[in-house]
Amino acid sequence: MIIGVDASRAVKTQRTGTEGYAYFLINALIPLAQQAGHCLRLYFNEPPPDDLFPTGPHVESVVIPFPRLWTHLRL
Repeated sequence: MIIGVDASRAVKTQRTGTEGYAYFLINALIPLAQQAGHCLRLYFNEPPPDDLFPTGPHVESVVIPFPRLWTHLRL
């Protein structure tokens, strides 16, 4: 199964509530997806830093550049 997640909020360096929640939730999902044999597809609106999340064959990053309302128009 492919699990798609809007990870654009997790890129922020100064994380507040939603940014921190997204970051920690995705970090927790990555090992769970691997254990269950699922692929985690992370969608970003800008390229994420290389070390933002653990990598592996079950984690895929997709950049969809669009300034505003990108989740409504592109996902």
